[in-house]
Amino acid sequence: MSVWSMNFSMMIGLAVGIDYSLFIVSRYREERVEGKTALAAIENTMSTSGKAVFLSALTVVLSLSAVFLVPVMVFQTMALGMILSVIAVALAALTLLPAVLVAMGDRVLVSRHKKDPDIVAESRWAKWTGVALRRPGMVLAIGLAVLGALIVPSFGMKLGMPGAGVVDTGRTSRDGYETLVASFGPGAAAPAFITVNAADAQTVIDTAKATTNVVDARIVAEPAASGRVVVRVIPGTPIDNSATATMVDNLRSQLDRTVPNALVGGPAAQNRDLTSVLTGRAPYAIGIILIVAFLLLLVVFRSVVIATFSVLMNLVTVGAAFGFATLVFQHGFGTSLIGIHSQGFVDAWAPLFFFALLFGLSMDYQLFLLAAIKERYQATGDTRRAIGEGIARTGRPITNAAVIMIIVFIAFGVTGPIPPTELGLTLAMAVFLDATVVRVMLVPATMALLGEKNWYAPKWLQKILPHVNFSH
Repeated sequence: MSVWSMNFSMMIGLAVGIDYSLFIVSRYREERVEGKTALAAIENTMSTSGKAVFLSALTVVLSLSAVFLVPVMVFQTMALGMILSVIAVALAALTLLPAVLVAMGDRVLVSRHKKDPDIVAESRWAKWTGVALRRPGMVLAIGLAVLGALIVPSFGMKLGMPGAGVVDTGRTSRDGYETLVASFGPGAAAPAFITVNAADAQTVIDTAKATTNVVDARIVAEPAASGRVVVRVIPGTPIDNSATATMVDNLRSQLDRTVPNALVGGPAAQNRDLTSVLTGRAPYAIGIILIVAFLLLLVVFRSVVIATFSVLMNLVTVGAAFGFATLVFQHGFGTSLIGIHSQGFVDAWAPLFFFALLFGLSMDYQLFLLAAIKERYQATGDTRRAIGEGIARTGRPITNAAVIMIIVFIAFGVTGPIPPTELGLTLAMAVFLDATVVRVMLVPATMALLGEKNWYAPKWLQKILPHVNFSH
């Protein structure tokens, strides 16, 4: 199992678990305030918020499953740990939590002498949503401008694999690394090892010494029973420098022509190969995530329009989060505030994991919000009214859930080396943008502009799509 598997799975499990519980509890209390018995209230809660929790968990699990396209066990175990944690907390929210709520009776309700804060907050959210409904074009333009400004830096994102510098100073591995490179040069901890037939070893050494950025090449092992020896090649740059990866590429290219039986491995080659496989498989994984998300939304809401603009909005949110990661971890903006140094690149594993997690978490709030809007539309038949009432009803629960999720991500992000910091802070920013700009501005403005077209689907498609109701 990856050393990060426990950290990441605990972070994601805790964040989404609290989210799911908040949505179930807030809806249950709302049903009780309306005068329903505990059993009737929990039945209505599970037929509405319960469905949304299930679909949200399913989306996160399916998004993370795309990581298994990367044939690297380390990343697969990280994804598996997070998938299992999401499944566990979703099952608890859908089975154990309802039983606990019913067993507690009136003790989960607000005191009779106080108003339910969720209900009180509905009027405030209705006012804010009213602005987007009255001037949807302007609000949509402002929201897209804000996210667009964050997206721009992502086009300059550089990817790489980290070295020992991600470990905190004072750790044995970090101090040993610093001592090694101070004594023998920055490439001493980033060798490439080439296995080759003993007769061709000198040709490999000569080829390596003629390669740019190589400072030393020599045989470091006696011939094995197979007749092969090991040639160590030392670059002039650290393992996390792009020049080291270029050296590996050049060395392999030249040896393919001069010594075809030579095999280039070692730390330098490993970092280069990991970066290559991650960036090479990411487009396929991202494509699968997009297709699965679109189909899930299409089935749930029976609308091509809602499925399309939901996917596009999530893409915009993910792009903005990528831009934030580029600014902070590649260019170093604000790194002094969190006690880290810029690596000059974003970790190569980040785009795939960021996309899988960010898309799944963005769909989390999108599903809860759209489910509430669809529920109100099924009850009233008025799209504009449904948008206002749906956002007002979910306003406080989603905000509270987002705040807790952000706190969890930041807490995990600032208490470890760069990889969890990179993941935690980027997820926190994505959740913040999703719960504010997307939910308050983009969703109501877009739906207001589309009107009744929100619910469009071709007649032939409506005949084959199942009915998923959020009414009771």
